[in-house]
Amino acid sequence: MLAVVFPNARTVRAPSQRVLLLLTATAFLIHGYHPFAEDGGLYAAGIKLYVHPSLFAHDRAFVAARRAYSLFDPVIGSLTLWLHRPLEEVLLCAHLLCLYLTLVAIARLAAMCFATPKAPLYAAALTAVACTVPVAGTSLFFMEPYLTARSFSTPLTLLAISLLSPAPAAAFPKRRFAAGITVLAMATLLHVAMSAYAALFLLTLWTFCIPRPRFRWATQAALLVALLLACALVQRQAPLESAAALAAAHTRTFWFLSRWQWYELAGLAAPLLIFAGVLLSTATSFTVAGRTIFKTACCFGASAVLVSLVFARWGQTPFPVARLQPLRAFHILYGLLLVLLGAFAAAWAGAPAHFRRWGVATLLVSIGVAMLLAQRATFPASPHLEWPEAHRANSWSEAFLWARQNTPADALFALDADYITTDGEDAQNFRATAERSMVSDFSKDGGAASIRPQLAPEWLLGSTLTRGLSEQSDAERRAHLLPLGVTWLVLHASATSATACPFDNGTVKVCPISSPPEPLPLPPEPLRP
Repeated sequence: MLAVVFPNARTVRAPSQRVLLLLTATAFLIHGYHPFAEDGGLYAAGIKLYVHPSLFAHDRAFVAARRAYSLFDPVIGSLTLWLHRPLEEVLLCAHLLCLYLTLVAIARLAAMCFATPKAPLYAAALTAVACTVPVAGTSLFFMEPYLTARSFSTPLTLLAISLLSPAPAAAFPKRRFAAGITVLAMATLLHVAMSAYAALFLLTLWTFCIPRPRFRWATQAALLVALLLACALVQRQAPLESAAALAAAHTRTFWFLSRWQWYELAGLAAPLLIFAGVLLSTATSFTVAGRTIFKTACCFGASAVLVSLVFARWGQTPFPVARLQPLRAFHILYGLLLVLLGAFAAAWAGAPAHFRRWGVATLLVSIGVAMLLAQRATFPASPHLEWPEAHRANSWSEAFLWARQNTPADALFALDADYITTDGEDAQNFRATAERSMVSDFSKDGGAASIRPQLAPEWLLGSTLTRGLSEQSDAERRAHLLPLGVTWLVLHASATSATACPFDNGTVKVCPISSPPEPLPLPPEPLRP
């Protein structure tokens, strides 16, 4: 079994199970855990809908928007029902499992790519302290501090690449090929896009194994032309976008390279330059497979940039290729970058001078401290580790939890369209915590509308009517929201309202949209003879 997971086990030291578990705990403690924040809240709401189909009667299409592309919700939901455990416990255990599998995948890639004895250990250690590094300007982290479908697709795609990378026949048994196909199929069921990038990476990788250079270059050129023609065909056959769909697509500025900041562009160029510089150097620690993998990374990344420049331009309509987000292919490259830098750290630490080992340890600790501070700055008003069933210290989460416990299950809420970016809100998702329907917000529901254009008109209406909700008057709120069926409001505590609000914690308050009607007087009892 060890020969399948770590093919160079005789020359490379594979991290022990105990070390990998220790690194998993380290990653968890450094990067924190926020199950209902950002995209974690979107996926958690989808799982809750699967477990309790009666939820979200008014906005079910937005909650289930991602289910058409992934079996993540049914898998985690079915596991929750089978275990008879609270969903939050299942999410936490699954998150820890994904961290562990990611470290295993990184260690395996390092063992395959480098002959440095401790390359797998240092690559796994670097990943543990830096796994929430942002992937350029793609709006992705290599690993997020919450559970999503990408949490599983990340280790699965990396494992598939390591298992299916061509190698000498003696080191490439049939069981390894079967294992690689199985892992890639599992990744496809959970996240189609990320597994498609992995499949394209492998296809590019196999072209580098063609022995004759002339045939190899011709095959690679043909593959690039086929990719561009396929994108052109998709672009040509796409229907025209509605005005609402265009507005939703324009909220996803990370789709378009022209909208990136300079430091995001630097994050795109840095991996390619590092890979190219190392390959052009005289480094001898690469294995044959490792050199091939990093050559592939350069070509694969450059192809993704080319596709984005040609088919994902800001003023270009429609947006079928931009909707596929080709630059998210760099997620794989960032995993390989962690492998490469970890192997360099191992080589440096193994040099004769003893102080170098302490220097690498100091560097890893410094990176871990920096990432910890970054996570605390990202979620300043929330606990660093949000344990299951723990008291919600975040004021907004406290209000959402009150709404779940004190309002009808079929209630429809309205919040400020930009509530999730409010200072102190920490991107906590209303639906995931409150388990109640809400009028579409600008940011997260904009993401659902951007990938499913049929939802765009409803998103545009809802996010327009709720923009600046806390600054509106009672009359404006009623005029805008009563026709939508809204029954409750979540407002800033400073919002003016004549309606009595049963919840107010000084930061946020929950109010009915109008005062409940006075109960009708009981009819007088008939006179008794």
